[in-house]
Amino acid sequence: MSQCVPCRISSHNRRPIRILSFLAPAVPIDRTTIGVSRRHFSSRESATFVPPPGRANCFLRANTRKQHRPRIDTGPGLRGFGIGLFRRNSSETDKLKESKSWSSGQAELRLRWHLMSSISRLFHNYSQEQSHKFLRLVAAEGRDVQAIGRVWGKLSAGDKLSFVNSIGSFLEEHTYWNMLNRLMEWYCTGTRPPGDPYKICGYFNAIVTAKIPTEKAGQDTKVSRDERRRRADKLIAMLRHIISRRDFKDRSYIAQSVLYKLIINASLDVLVGLRSELRKARLQVGRHTTLHFISRLSDLQTWDEAFSILKMFQLGKGPDLMLEKAWHVFLKMFYQATHIGQEESNEVIQKMLACNITPTTETYNVLMSKAVREGNEDTMKEAFQEMLQAGLNPSMVTYGILHKHYKQVGKQEEQVMVIRDAMMLDKRLNVILASDILHAKVLANASYTEVYMQFIRLFRPGALAALGLTSPARYPMLEKLEPNHYTVAIMMYAFCREDRGLRAAWRMYREYQRILGERTHPHRSVLVKAGSFIPNSFMMALGAHRGGLHYAATVMEEMLQEWSPIKPGVVSWSILLQILVKRGDMAEAEQLVDLMKARGAQPNAVTWTTLLNGYMVRHNLHKTGQIIARMSQMYMQPDRATIDKLTAYLNSQELLGGIRSIEEPEETQKQQQEEEEGKD
Repeated sequence: MSQCVPCRISSHNRRPIRILSFLAPAVPIDRTTIGVSRRHFSSRESATFVPPPGRANCFLRANTRKQHRPRIDTGPGLRGFGIGLFRRNSSETDKLKESKSWSSGQAELRLRWHLMSSISRLFHNYSQEQSHKFLRLVAAEGRDVQAIGRVWGKLSAGDKLSFVNSIGSFLEEHTYWNMLNRLMEWYCTGTRPPGDPYKICGYFNAIVTAKIPTEKAGQDTKVSRDERRRRADKLIAMLRHIISRRDFKDRSYIAQSVLYKLIINASLDVLVGLRSELRKARLQVGRHTTLHFISRLSDLQTWDEAFSILKMFQLGKGPDLMLEKAWHVFLKMFYQATHIGQEESNEVIQKMLACNITPTTETYNVLMSKAVREGNEDTMKEAFQEMLQAGLNPSMVTYGILHKHYKQVGKQEEQVMVIRDAMMLDKRLNVILASDILHAKVLANASYTEVYMQFIRLFRPGALAALGLTSPARYPMLEKLEPNHYTVAIMMYAFCREDRGLRAAWRMYREYQRILGERTHPHRSVLVKAGSFIPNSFMMALGAHRGGLHYAATVMEEMLQEWSPIKPGVVSWSILLQILVKRGDMAEAEQLVDLMKARGAQPNAVTWTTLLNGYMVRHNLHKTGQIIARMSQMYMQPDRATIDKLTAYLNSQELLGGIRSIEEPEETQKQQQEEEEGKD
């Protein structure tokens, strides 16, 4: 038996996969932030770079001399400056009084305006001088958060009272967002320095607005989705520290737009419990912000908290939720509730009606989708009839659900009727329903030629022309649909299902890899969105030939590479496992299952059933019993055909011994030792 471990087979002109690929690279310094000079921060400097004192002062002076940050002139003392200002304005007032164009009242107002603006500039410059002093001390200590703590320890009791407010106001005014962020991080430590709650909340609002730009931001301020999530998670941790202080209750204000940014971009596990903490701190959480909380937490993992928030949601005063399209949030909760239980679904429906949200076509589509998922045709028809009786018109999604059910049960006449009704709504159908028509032909074991002829009637060439499966269009086909990832995956499966030879399948796979390698290719995104479905089809086509194991293992290994945009799923591992089982390489199949677990993919019932059938065919009942015990521990069961095969071995002692070796390993070892001693 030859060694066929897939991890040992390296693809052509590729390096082997790196085990430590999960290590994230170091986060570079954000030099694009406004106010950071490129001269004084090199890309070679680390995030904890501590500049020498002279250079730190030079950095501060260079930044304050910019046009939008003018150099601050402290001026003379308060007494002398005020007297000189009053005398100068008095002389100007006398000239204005002598002028014929100005009345005495206007001249007096002019004098007061000059005086008040000059005094305000005086106090502004005095406060800026204090912040400059603090900033020079911080810059001399270093650029990290601990530097602020070291400066804080050296200040007098009087300076500590105004330290946070003076520095924060200066940094916010001159848009030093990174330095303001470090100041807030230090503020949220255990030091708990004094500060105005309203100003602290203002600093936090400014940081969130600057650090998490909107989707419509320019190219210079765009941030990737992963980076926005990382920043939002850190800012939520900062918000939790801010609102946990006792002096912030009833004295803090976080903008609703800021909360919206945090909710949309943060991770789900970070959002858990945040709304209850905001309410405990007596912060205002608006109606729309509450709906955003519910929408983000409506995932199955956090559905319980979203459901508890929905129960406490009050309609209140404001525009109609139906007009504001807030019903999408309730519909999302209702869809998730259909996966949980009937009681939860009924409670969501009652809450929708209490909030004056009437059922729509999408609501009945969710009910029909649940019936199709459960295989209940009568319930699906009842929901469809209730939709029509409510005066609602079916959509393309409705017809797609009906067609999907009739496709699964094999009722071709009903499929034709659904397609006819859908074409009366729109002759072009839609991409999902048209792709489902192709899938129905594939499930009916139609040839690739028949599937292809149906494809060219409904779709444009699209990505299939790039793969060489069809000729490109010579003229615009506006009346036809553009194939999406689902369509392309169905056509590739239909192509690979027919036996075209090992070379033809491998040539098509290399063309597929070439398109994936070109990042600017117009059809690359469609192939990437199809995921591992297309490589799985190639693995089945290649593994069906004698000598195709090497090629199938190469497909798997290329998906395991760091540079690959497509990662293997449980189905991919199960397909390769089935190829090994058919060859009789059971030892390599066991190694593949171990490698699968090491890569983070947990075997499912199909994986264990494939391995189980392999041992049953070879009459290895001890291994068969071990796999049955493993599946029982994970609450899995094989398919009906495998269970029927197992009934012939129910009285086998070897099968029971394999089961006991997993369920009772200690007793099995003792029995083996006693048998060996008896033989001696």
